[in-house]
Amino acid sequence: MQHVYCGATCGGVRRWRTIDAVGCRFYAWVVSFAAVAVAVAGNADAATLKVFVAPRPAGNDQNSGLSVQRPLASLGRVQELLQARGLCTGGQADEVEVHIAPGTYRRQEIHWTCFTGAAITFTALNFDKQRPVFDGGGSTFYWLWAKEPGVEARLRFRYIRVLGYCTAMEFRGVNGVDLYGMYFESIGDRRPLDGAAVTCTKPTAAVAFNNSSRNRVANSHFVKVVNFDAGARAIHALYISHGASNNAIERNRFVEISGDPVKVRDGSNHNRVFANHFHRAGHLAYFLDGFDATRECPSFGNTFSSNHLYGGFKGGISPTHVQHEPLSQEIILRCGKPTVPRVQVADNVIHPST
Repeated sequence: MQHVYCGATCGGVRRWRTIDAVGCRFYAWVVSFAAVAVAVAGNADAATLKVFVAPRPAGNDQNSGLSVQRPLASLGRVQELLQARGLCTGGQADEVEVHIAPGTYRRQEIHWTCFTGAAITFTALNFDKQRPVFDGGGSTFYWLWAKEPGVEARLRFRYIRVLGYCTAMEFRGVNGVDLYGMYFESIGDRRPLDGAAVTCTKPTAAVAFNNSSRNRVANSHFVKVVNFDAGARAIHALYISHGASNNAIERNRFVEISGDPVKVRDGSNHNRVFANHFHRAGHLAYFLDGFDATRECPSFGNTFSSNHLYGGFKGGISPTHVQHEPLSQEIILRCGKPTVPRVQVADNVIHPST
């Protein structure tokens, strides 16, 4: 038997071993595997960073935010905390959970710029279904908006109620957003309680995806998304525009929407609107495909299927409406001719208006 020093010949094992070369290699592999296993086990608890938020006075932005006993008070401070920990430069493996305690958070507005490379989940405390409430008071434009061209954001929002904002959420160039169990209410240029006008310039959406793809909106509620008469048709529950493609709109509830609830625009393709319920929602249709014929392009490959339709905002409307059809030769020369239908409609159920 040839005696070897495994530390010198087999990758860093720092002990003498009177074994042959093959045995040394096996021993080194076992030690390396054990080291990896220990490292993974040691990092198991650190794989998810949990941050806690609560309404004032329990929540305080001077707290650490790292325990349920020391919660922060605002999402703005949450972002500052993540930035201070160096988590917002991308490539970060750890996931982040933001646990939001029940109660009301007033007039918070956040421009989200922190993308870790892993999922960031904003959720009701402990993934409960008791929604915390963010109330814009009828005078705050956005609750949350994010702009970062081409980034795979992996932002997740779970069981949060957002009301009294001009626009609840907007994503520009940000992909991979997931909204589940959300409740959007009293969005637009009407106040949530007395119906008086607010200082919004014709808001166009409760949730907007602009050049934002591979997002999902599921099991959520859009209630009273309304503008005054001059801009009533301009607001949509979901506005999917300017190359926003492959989004899924599934099993949501739309109630009292003064404009068309779902609008696609300008090359926003292969979006799926499936198994939703629409009540008193829509001006022309439940699903609108529109674009500026002088400089934009039509969308194609979208589907509107298995939805339940209970009437428009002011009476009966069509399931879908497609603008500028048939396409002019000028549009075809500029944009190309679609090889699939602009919107495919199937298996929708039309109910008596309610």
